[in-house]
Amino acid sequence: MTGLLTMSQGNVTTAGNAFFLSNGSAPSLVYTGGTVIGTFERNIAQTGQNYLFPIGSSARTQSFVVRFTDLVPGSLQLSFVEGDPGNTGLPLTDGGSYTITNQYTTGYWIAIAKNSLSTANYDVALDATGFGPYPVTAGTRLIRRNGTADWTLDGLHAGVSGSVVSRTGLTQSVSSGPEGTQFCVG
Repeated sequence: MTGLLTMSQGNVTTAGNAFFLSNGSAPSLVYTGGTVIGTFERNIAQTGQNYLFPIGSSARTQSFVVRFTDLVPGSLQLSFVEGDPGNTGLPLTDGGSYTITNQYTTGYWIAIAKNSLSTANYDVALDATGFGPYPVTAGTRLIRRNGTADWTLDGLHAGVSGSVVSRTGLTQSVSSGPEGTQFCVG
């Protein structure tokens, strides 16, 4: 397979540019370690496959994994922003019985759909290792918003494994606007 990227250690610092993986196959990234610090864009061409974005800071990787059930191929651009994303729209009630009252203030992910990428059914898993000021627990939830709009819930809570928080069946497409769709944990 051509267009493979193997990441085994170290960091790729994009310095205001986008690091682009043109191969649209999910396994075109062979990952064992390292972090893309800045913007990482990948072509997306397959459903039913996990697409890993090992983005974050020099301190740690805050991976974003997305899996599409429904897809118009294109590319997805991801970045991780350190800092408090704000709490507009909170509290939220998940599943009719669980209330999300606060967002974690460590950081958030920005996803931007590019090159015609569109979806109406996808799953997301966020690695919230090192997040605070609260511990990541079974009650931690993934929240989303377009740009700086209110935080919302979409899809179903799919659990927490270690510090990875997951949600399945998201139906609100990823924004192609300059502020993208933002994801955080609450």
